[in-house]
Amino acid sequence: MRRRNLLTTAALAPAIIGTSTAWGAELKLDVNNPEHQFLIHRKLAYAMTGDVTYWMLVGIRYGHVEHKMVPLWQMNVASWFTAKDLDGGAYEVTQMNATFYTDPKTGAFLESFTNPFNGKSYKIPYVAPAARKQVHKPGHGEDRPPRPGYKLEPTSERVAGIDGGDVWIRADNFTRMTPDDSTKGYTQIHDLSTYFGALKDVANTDNKNPAARWAFNDLNTFPDYMEMGPKGGMFFSRALGHKIFRYQDMPALWRDLMDKRYPAIARDPAGALKG
Repeated sequence: MRRRNLLTTAALAPAIIGTSTAWGAELKLDVNNPEHQFLIHRKLAYAMTGDVTYWMLVGIRYGHVEHKMVPLWQMNVASWFTAKDLDGGAYEVTQMNATFYTDPKTGAFLESFTNPFNGKSYKIPYVAPAARKQVHKPGHGEDRPPRPGYKLEPTSERVAGIDGGDVWIRADNFTRMTPDDSTKGYTQIHDLSTYFGALKDVANTDNKNPAARWAFNDLNTFPDYMEMGPKGGMFFSRALGHKIFRYQDMPALWRDLMDKRYPAIARDPAGALKG
């Protein structure tokens, strides 16, 4: 094991290095200790190295109004990132995202859709991938950039546990966005994530980027472009995902859409992270 890596892990989770094994030092994880939760979250959701890593999350987006719940589209959500150490046990993630919506029955790519609650058709406002940086600090969660024209009120919750041979952590983020323009309604976002992986991998100091899976739900207000007005209701999803370590192992459907819509990024996704 390289000395620097051992020191980095020890700085993030002091006094948790236990027995030495053939695979490296084994960490005695206390899932109720916030410092250990911080380490578990980094190893499962991100990594302890600067290697480019991918997430693929696939699920269904629903709309719910009164007693009517309708599947709107399949979400094909991908991200790729690198992580680097900062002072004080913090780390910085550089990440890009590319999301495509497909018909949940046919699998066809959706450029637009008809809102089943008001009968209007809308072009889906896809956002081109762009690199962004986010700093994670022990005891402070994630730094969130301001959104012009809105007051943001973010809160978060971290809970970890061990179930048999797995370790998991809930990383739930809640944000209320109130516009400066009082004629517009507020936006409420509840992102509910559970990351889980093998305890032996997360506890192994030599395993800097363990395999992991991701269970995701969100419960949100409807986006403005759907023109729901006073109908209220809920815009929510449920999805499952996993870490992927090579671009060529991402799903063929997603890679095909990347080739067509963002060919320069598809040719060099790692280079795109560097800008």
